[in-house]
Amino acid sequence: MPELSVVIATFNRPASLVRILGELAAQTIAKERYEVVVVDDGSKEPVLSRVEAFRATDEGKHLRVRVERQKNAGAAAARQRGAELAEGNILV
Repeated sequence: MPELSVVIATFNRPASLVRILGELAAQTIAKERYEVVVVDDGSKEPVLSRVEAFRATDEGKHLRVRVERQKNAGAAAARQRGAELAEGNILV
């Protein structure tokens, strides 16, 4: 179980999402210690394919990322859903 869960709520920002995943992958904390939970809040272009493409790169292959898609309900609802899915003891 990870110590830390990073929740990212996103809506129609695939390029920004991939950029932040790259930044998270570059962290010095051991990859086993944290997870990333992405909640796609009904984006026009679902972000799952972009996240999977990132995971296939050398940069992203060790980053633990989960993606949940929901009907557009707003940023607060997306963050709440991410918090519900998070497994870490600390939520960011």
